[in-house]
Amino acid sequence: MEIKIGKALTDGTIQYISVNNGDGAIPLLRNFYPTETRVDALIALGNLIHLGPSPYGRWLCGDDPVHCCAEIRDYKEPLVRYAARTADNFEVYRLLGDVCFLYERGGWVMVTATACVSLSEADPATLVKSDGMAGLDIYMLISGKLDKIYKQPQSWDSLRELAREKKGNFYVFRGERYVARIEYVPETKADDHE
Repeated sequence: MEIKIGKALTDGTIQYISVNNGDGAIPLLRNFYPTETRVDALIALGNLIHLGPSPYGRWLCGDDPVHCCAEIRDYKEPLVRYAARTADNFEVYRLLGDVCFLYERGGWVMVTATACVSLSEADPATLVKSDGMAGLDIYMLISGKLDKIYKQPQSWDSLRELAREKKGNFYVFRGERYVARIEYVPETKADDHE
């Protein structure tokens, strides 16, 4: 599940980071990131492997219950790849992840493709990892043109199986954003390599 955490800026843009493990994000953001100062410190970390209660201090490895685990600070990953990014506006931001959290006007909202709710009303079940394809549009390249697949597979595995069955590549989009390409790879026989 792709999770984004962002802050609305005065010019209408949104500065955001990605989070690999968003377990407990709703209570963590609500309880430990209620001020702009703490949100700024969180965003300054860049992309996170794990969201923790504190953006301050280094992650202590393993099951550190206090600190965030940041790609740049804790794993020395390149700034150019893992630093906070900027979305042009709210509509662009809401399409970037399965679930997006936004800090604006002193409070948090949770944004999905279909809803925008205050964090106090957000359902933690939204963050349960799913293999579903909800919110995605799938296309197949036919005669040089992308044709939409209306009977969508229910999982990534079933989409890969469909690519093998149809012997073609599929292109996955969330709105206008390109998400992935599922390639058809012909099976090779052992005799082919001799």
